Amino acid sequence: MKTIINIIACIAFGAQLFVSMFNALNMKKPETEIELLHNYFVLTAYICSLLSVPIFFMLYNFDFRFAKLKFCGIVFLGIILLGGYVLWGQLFVLNDFILTSCVILLFDVYSLRKIFGYLVSKT
Repeated sequence: MKTIINIIACIAFGAQLFVSMFNALNMKKPETEIELLHNYFVLTAYICSLLSVPIFFMLYNFDFRFAKLKFCGIVFLGIILLGGYVLWGQLFVLNDFILTSCVILLFDVYSLRKIFGYLVSKT
């Protein structure tokens, strides 16, 4: 079962990489400072949506000690939540790549559950 999930994760990562690159190249030139900041925010969110798949892969397949640290958990939590912004936008605003977004959101839910388990645990 792990092999199938890992293959699905690799396919979803490749599709999200394509989507991120395509959308980043199609951004319009900012005319104001607010639009420039929004473009930087969206680019950061695209990178975080890509990083959420390797975080899932690491949490699902391995038991690294540093992943259980509170600081790493908070960083992973921020990355996953910021990447979720792009995925929710793809689902409900753009109506693009719905299957890929749903799959990565499922991976994000698993990662969040695992991270919250590490953050709440007393050890």
